[in-house]
Amino acid sequence: MAYGRTAATNEIYEHPVFAWEDIAGSRLKAHDFFKAPMEMLKIKRKYLKRKNIKK
Repeated sequence: MAYGRTAATNEIYEHPVFAWEDIAGSRLKAHDFFKAPMEMLKIKRKYLKRKNIKK
């Protein structure tokens, strides 16, 4: 499995959002925007560990 920016850009497709529709009662709250960076850091650490184990 390849790692890094080049590998990611080959595997990830960013789908544009052309219209946003606000839905009443959505579960996404303001504090979720503060939690998201920490969740991304957890994911990064998980994959970095996996990469180091395979070496």
